[in-house]
Amino acid sequence: MRGHALRRWLGLGVLATACAMGADVIDPNKLDGGGLPPKDLDGGLGRVCRTLDDCTGPDLCSNAQACVAHRCVVVGGSAGCDDGVACTDDTCDAVGGRCAHTAVDARCPSGSFCAGARGCTEVVPCERDTDCSGLGGDACAGAWSCDTARMRCAQGDPFDCSDSDPCNLDVCVPDGATPSCSHRPADFSSDPNNCGACGTACATGAHQTASCSAGTCSYVCEAGYLDTDRSPTNGCECNPSAADLPDVMFEDANCDGVDGSATGGVFVSPRGNDSGDGSMASPLRTLAAAVTAAARATPRRVVYAAVGSYAAPLELREAVSIYGGYDDARSWARTRDTATVIEPGAGGVVIRGVSSELELQLLTIRSDAAMMPGATAYGVRVIGSRGRVLLNHCAITAGNGGNGAAGMPGTAGEPGGAGGGAGVPSPGAAGLSMCGGAGGAGGAGVSGTNNGNAGAPGVNNAPGFGAGGARGSEGGGCCSSSGDVGRPGGAGGAGSPGSGGMNGAAAMRLGTVSAEDGSYVPAVGAVGTHGGGGGGGGGGGSGGGDRNGCPFCNSGTSGGGGGGGGGGCGGRGGTAGGGGGGSIAVLSVGSTVQIERCQLTTGRGGSGGAGGPGGMGGAGGSGGAGGGHSRTAGDGAVGGPGGSGGSGGGGGGGAGGPSVCVYSVGTAAVTSSMTCTRGGGGPGSLGGSGGEGAVNNGPPGFSEDTHSATP
Repeated sequence: MRGHALRRWLGLGVLATACAMGADVIDPNKLDGGGLPPKDLDGGLGRVCRTLDDCTGPDLCSNAQACVAHRCVVVGGSAGCDDGVACTDDTCDAVGGRCAHTAVDARCPSGSFCAGARGCTEVVPCERDTDCSGLGGDACAGAWSCDTARMRCAQGDPFDCSDSDPCNLDVCVPDGATPSCSHRPADFSSDPNNCGACGTACATGAHQTASCSAGTCSYVCEAGYLDTDRSPTNGCECNPSAADLPDVMFEDANCDGVDGSATGGVFVSPRGNDSGDGSMASPLRTLAAAVTAAARATPRRVVYAAVGSYAAPLELREAVSIYGGYDDARSWARTRDTATVIEPGAGGVVIRGVSSELELQLLTIRSDAAMMPGATAYGVRVIGSRGRVLLNHCAITAGNGGNGAAGMPGTAGEPGGAGGGAGVPSPGAAGLSMCGGAGGAGGAGVSGTNNGNAGAPGVNNAPGFGAGGARGSEGGGCCSSSGDVGRPGGAGGAGSPGSGGMNGAAAMRLGTVSAEDGSYVPAVGAVGTHGGGGGGGGGGGSGGGDRNGCPFCNSGTSGGGGGGGGGGCGGRGGTAGGGGGGSIAVLSVGSTVQIERCQLTTGRGGSGGAGGPGGMGGAGGSGGAGGGHSRTAGDGAVGGPGGSGGSGGGGGGGAGGPSVCVYSVGTAAVTSSMTCTRGGGGPGSLGGSGGEGAVNNGPPGFSEDTHSATP
């Protein structure tokens, strides 16, 4: 399409585009002598305009205007700069106070370009400006010239009619190919941008429209909105049909007199009574009763908690949200001046198995110190909850963890039994032992010229046992010299002492968390091993026999050997010291937890318990006395004593308890703008002594802002 036909097509396109946009096009034939619309066109409103782009102002981008009956009227809100042309990017220039439209050729079909308000136009090739003069159109929209770089016609910037007077109404009037400008002083009686005086704009808030009449601003709310506080600065802030969940800005969005829904919540106050109906006028007394009532309601409700203290355990098994900060003495207005305090004991607030979203907002939760040995104090515990649990603007404090219990000392080993005394010629019996080696029996006495019997060795229940005593040698017999008599037996050997037990290993620093009840379980060290039993003492040997007298011989009988003593039992090992309990502000186990702007504080982890010392080994039994003799035979020897038992090993020392603001098992809790103040991990304790190897002291507890562990 070329030449005159193309220019005629473009002119029709401009008119069609303007009509489609709803723009008011001023017919130059209807202008008055000053180049302005006649009185019956402008209607006595604001700044004269032909299209929306003629409406400008320093606050246009935040206080929108519209071109109504050729006058700019403030409608409020963000500027609607859409020119209805698909190939332009429409933005609001806050500095210039006007709408800007940038042509984007790429949005046009192949072979066309974006001609501003004209929309997509086929490319008009050119070599000089005169090739584009036939495009004509509205002279105020900008003159056409040849873009020699791209060799096609392009439209320039709109004709600027602005002057130095901000209160003049500046309008471009097309007059053929030469535009002219018209300037008229603002109408201070009806111009919302200059109401009563130059530059005095009728500022509007949200959901509000401003107008100017007789130099005074007036405001009208959008349909469905109310201005409950009669303040134009924040607009029409209330929509009775809007959903109103409590928020930290305390906005009563549905105008029912409370931040939230007066009919969608259960109200509770320390000054209430559990026989009430849970309304604003008759609140319940305890959180447990309020949560139960909210969970039973259809649909499920939330709980609005008044300021004051609620000292009782609290467990949530349904998705019942609790919102604090309400002042029942001031018609349930929300406040930050006093707190809604929940004191649930050391176990903290428990949220278990919740499947949909739950929120705790603007609450102060303080748990007690743990009293049981090794117990942990919690602020909030969330266990097995698939629904998101949101802790929002809460202050959560966990008490100190309980100290670990001391390990029990090992008991002493039982002593070995004493060896039996011998007679003539009877041997002494072996000493017995419950866990060590038994003693050896003594050798039996003999008569006549015979060598005595050796004592039996002790039982090998330890590194060494007592050897049996040697037998006594025989005498010279009848008619021998007086010095050739039976010799006494040898004493039994002593049993060796038992080996000492090993000292138990210390506990690991990190414990585990139970998936069932969400409790922290401190790691436990090893007990000391028991000491070894002592070896049995050897039995004493019997004396040698003899015959004497001449010519008539008489036999002499030797004494039997004493029994060896039994070995003593080893001492029992001491038990390990218990781990200290933790102080955990928020514990999440297999749950989805989000923490927004909360202040978390932990106490100190409990001290680890000392390991118990090992027990002393039992004493070995004494050896039995040897038997006497008759005539010239030898005496029996004493049995050897049993070895003492070894000492038991000491138990390992307990670890100190942890101090953690957020402890997650499984999915890590998400935190935002959280503060954490920690009391520190508890000290580890000494390991028990008494056995072999080093004494194993427990490690100190760890202290972290956040800690994540695998299930």
